[in-house]
Amino acid sequence: DFFDSGIIPALRIEIAPTNMASLRRDDRTYVRATVREGDRVYEEVAIHLKGAAGSKQPIDQKPALTLNFDKFHDGQKFHDIDKLHLNNSVQDRSFMTEALCSEMFLAAGVPTARTTHARVWLNGRDLGLYVLKEGYDRSFLRRHFRNAKGNLYDGGFLQEITARLQRDNGEGDAKSYSDLRSVAAAAREPDFSKRMGRLEQVLDVDRFLAFTALEILTEHWDGYALKKNNYRVYHD
Repeated sequence: DFFDSGIIPALRIEIAPTNMASLRRDDRTYVRATVREGDRVYEEVAIHLKGAAGSKQPIDQKPALTLNFDKFHDGQKFHDIDKLHLNNSVQDRSFMTEALCSEMFLAAGVPTARTTHARVWLNGRDLGLYVLKEGYDRSFLRRHFRNAKGNLYDGGFLQEITARLQRDNGEGDAKSYSDLRSVAAAAREPDFSKRMGRLEQVLDVDRFLAFTALEILTEHWDGYALKKNNYRVYHD
């Protein structure tokens, strides 16, 4: 209902001066904040900056933000969401590309973050419109996979799956990267007839093809197919 209502929430974020100073020193480490949405007050919300070249802006400008509602406050949720991202959309002045593409990928059966918009204030300063996206957490995994306890990897910046990717979730082996190695080994099988058989054992081929086709059709220059950037890999 939150993503389909059409209502743009007004989020007023309050960060204490000491925590603002911490974000100026290290903008990727969570600090505590208070978030107000009308009469609702969310205390002890974990917050840090996000983004990279092109979208990243400092805390005193229009920063892109990640908010985790239950990291410091167990069980706390925002409209049944544990984690969300506020994207400043500085590379898309329409503020619509992520929302439109999210609907396309979801319609094709590709696991994708749901998207809406929000109006954001930070310590009383009006930051304007943001794109609000749900985070890639256990709740997201439960909606798309039968098993939500597997390893979820973040491809990060210009890395193939053969790199030591950051693991964001999961209870599986995180040291050997055996799940990623098995996919890479299958893709490198020199015999084509054997390669497809091996890939089908370790990869959801149909879903991967749909994902890749949509990245090409939408000219997603910042994803896996065209740049090996800002993607996720999940082993269920």
